Amino acid sequence: GGSALLSWYLSKFANYDATYGSLGAAIGLMMWMWMSSIVILFGAELNSEIEHQTARDSTVQGEKPLGTRGAAMADTVGHAAA
Repeated sequence: GGSALLSWYLSKFANYDATYGSLGAAIGLMMWMWMSSIVILFGAELNSEIEHQTARDSTVQGEKPLGTRGAAMADTVGHAAA
């Protein structure tokens, strides 16, 4: 999805080949890498925040109360729901 959108943008609006000559492909590649890294970092941050907000024990060794799971982020959520 994102790669197709970037490809469409580069073909319709950003004429890097005319402006920068043969360096246009390198600029397009750097733009793609920059956008991909932003998407990956956003996904990692979202995943971290979702994991931080969960109060349910998702470990594979069985149910343990909060604070005894050995999970640094999940154990700092707060008190377990009654």
